[in-house]
Amino acid sequence: MKERKRKRLSKRDRIKVIERDNRTCQACGKGDRILYQEVLDYCKELGTDILPDEMMSRVAELDHIVPFSCGGECAIHNFQTLCGSCNNSKGSLSMEEFMERRKEKGLEVFSI
Repeated sequence: MKERKRKRLSKRDRIKVIERDNRTCQACGKGDRILYQEVLDYCKELGTDILPDEMMSRVAELDHIVPFSCGGECAIHNFQTLCGSCNNSKGSLSMEEFMERRKEKGLEVFSI
């Protein structure tokens, strides 16, 4: 069987995903998320190599809704915005499994 390769979304498509999701973690609802690339662009504009802590604490991660390891596509419709904490906790679970686990633990569940 042919091994699948992950395809990185373009910067434009990453911005489309985070904008589509209203810059909000789709699991816990934390808002005002930004992409790491936006932090780098901001620093470049200012001519500094120092990454501002207040921006780094808001960095979002793009996550496969259906995990790549479970056959999920590397396409814009299969990505979502998660905060770092939720993305690390989700691992290779499907979003449905992850949200169920959050409910079982009594954690806040974001609903659109």
